[in-house]
Formats: sequence, C-alpha cells, structure tokens
Amino acid sequence: NSPETPVFHKGRELYGLYEARQASNKIRRFVVVEGYMDVIALAQFGIPYAVATLGTATSRDHIETLFRHSEELIFCFDGDEAGRRAAWRALENALPTARDGRQIKFLLLPEGEDPDTLVRQNGKDYFEGLLDECDTLSEYFFKHLAAEVDTRTMDGRARLASLAKPHLEQLPAGVLQQLMLKRLGEITELEDIQLAAPLAAKAAPPRQADEFADYSEFEGLHSDQPPPYHDYDGESTGSGPSRSPRPKPVRRQALDKNKKRDEISLVDATIRMLLNAPRQATGLTLPDELQQLQLPRMETLLELFEFIKQKPDASTAAILGHWQNRDDSDTIFKLAAKEFLLPNDEQGPELGDAIRRLYLQKVEQDLDQIIAEGVKDKTRFKELLHLQKELSK
Repeated sequence: NSPETPVFHKGRELYGLYEARQASNKIRRFVVVEGYMDVIALAQFGIPYAVATLGTATSRDHIETLFRHSEELIFCFDGDEAGRRAAWRALENALPTARDGRQIKFLLLPEGEDPDTLVRQNGKDYFEGLLDECDTLSEYFFKHLAAEVDTRTMDGRARLASLAKPHLEQLPAGVLQQLMLKRLGEITELEDIQLAAPLAAKAAPPRQADEFADYSEFEGLHSDQPPPYHDYDGESTGSGPSRSPRPKPVRRQALDKNKKRDEISLVDATIRMLLNAPRQATGLTLPDELQQLQLPRMETLLELFEFIKQKPDASTAAILGHWQNRDDSDTIFKLAAKEFLLPNDEQGPELGDAIRRLYLQKVEQDLDQIIAEGVKDKTRFKELLHLQKELSK
C-alpha cells in the first residue's frame, strides 16, 4: 500500500507477474486473485500463473498487460459481497479489451473461502478443476444482471435490456459482441436488429472535421491488407488527373472538431504515405464507395491516388511539381514536409490498412444514415453490420 511515485504506478503493476514469466515462456492463462498470500500459496502448490493487483481494483491497464503474455484471463475472487463487487468492476474494465480470440472468465469461490485456504485444503488438481469449469465473460455477465431483475415479466426483460446495452457498447465490434447481443435478444424476446441499432449508432459517430491536423505522430495501422475491391477506373483528359463523375453524396454530416487525432487525420496520413512512397500504391485499388466518403481532403486523396495509378513511376518530386499550381497545393506540400517514421518498404501494408479504415468510415456513415431513417432496409442494415465487423478485424 505504498504511495504512487514517478517509477511506481499501482494501477499498472501486478504482483507475481515477473515470477510467472520466469516460470514459463508460454503462459496458457493467468489467474487474477485478490491477495499477495493467494499468489504465494498457489505458487507453492504448483500454480505459478497467479497474479494480484497492488491494493487497487483491476484496471484496464492491468488487463492489457496480461493479454500481452496470454490469451486467457481468469478473475478469481471470494464469494462475499466485496468479492462480487470486485468481479463486476473487473468485468466492466475487461469489456473494451475483449477482442475475438481472447478469453475472459470468472470464478467466485464459496463465501468464506479464498484461493489460499482452498488450495491448501484440496490441492492443485481440485483448484485447477474449478478454473477449468468457471464462467465465461458472457455467462457471468448475464448471470449477474439476471439476478437483479425478474426475466419472467416484460418489465424485467425491458430492465435487463436497458442494463445490458450500455455494457455491450463497450465491447469491440466482432463476433463476441454479436453473440452476446443475440443472447440478450433471446432472454428479452427482442429481435437482434432492435438491439443492434443503438449499438451501431453509438459505434458510428460523425467522422468529419474542418481543421488541418498535424499527423506527425501517426505510427501506422498494423493489420493485414484490405479485402479485394473493384478497380477504380478513372479517365484522364488534359494534363491533370480526372475521374469519372462522382455520385452526389447521400448526405453531409456536421463537422465535429472534437474528434480524436487519429480519426480526423486518417486522410492526411494516407496522403502522406502516398507522397512518401508512391510506388507502394501500384498494387492497391480503392473501393468505389470511397468516392462518396465525406471527409476533409478526401477529394485530394482520390485525385492523388489516381495520378499515381496513371503515372506509376512518378517520384515524390514529380508529384509535387504537378500539384504546385493547384488550390490544394499547400496541403500537399505541408504533408510532404512531415518526417515519416516508417521506411518506404514497410508502407505497403500500412497504406493498405489505411484504405481499409477509410472504407470502414464509409460503412459507418452509411449505418448512420440508415439508422437516422429508422432502419427501413433491414437487409442492407445487416449487410453493413457484417461489413463493419469484417473491416474492424
């Protein structure tokens, strides 16, 4: 219970983590317990993968730290009221980290028991058997909330839906969120689409801003290349790049100056990568849907991409020379002047992922529109939700 210092942060450190990593290079799972003596007792009985917080609740930083070393976390707490509160706080902090492929489980021991006494009385095999049979995140989530309402009544089911949805909004978009949404629909007897609409609205805020963002801190987008798209075919006439007529956008979203830097600067980051390593774009295509994406400087990005496609051998200097007399030349020159952190040969995957994220923003804009119109086209809505999930992987 020592105080925080510049080199000691209780909200990040975990008792026993160093020893667990020393005991095994490949840790199958971690068990998070409440006390130091629990960690020591479990280690003495051959369970070296237990850790404990340093007098604080389990934080998101703790959880992310553990997930860097294992794909499975088990929260093991006493079964008394304090233990149940600690378990629920841990679940709330774990929800934003629960990406597909990660396993989060909960074991509440009988009241009056703790890991120390239980493993001493019953041994390693018994305790690990409890760990193997404990509740998954989804099981514990619905078990906890269902205990607070009467799901036999309509009022109780409505109350359950209102309690659950704010928590489900914290889950990353993916299979787990969809399955938990489906389970909530089964319990409350509401259709999935009625529950999904508010989640999609929460997950898809407007993505525009009208200010020029410094993207010098952009360090990349580290997932795979986007799925295959239809080729973007533009016709060139005269000396400058041109494109097929762009369809009129369905609607313009209000500008929002309070977006995070990575959201308002994704277009700028993509332009920078194209300027810094134009040859990396030769193997990529833009999805046609990006012609309707309403973001600042999207027009410049589309024209730059097409120019590079038409002139695949063009150097950065040649591109800047072509753009010097254009209205958006200041934007191009400012972005080109930023120091880039990645070597040229590493920017192909980064550029592909930037395109994928731009496509995701277009899908989210389309979801916004459908929700604003009352989800009249349910088939299209489900298609967009599926596409959003795929692009979010």
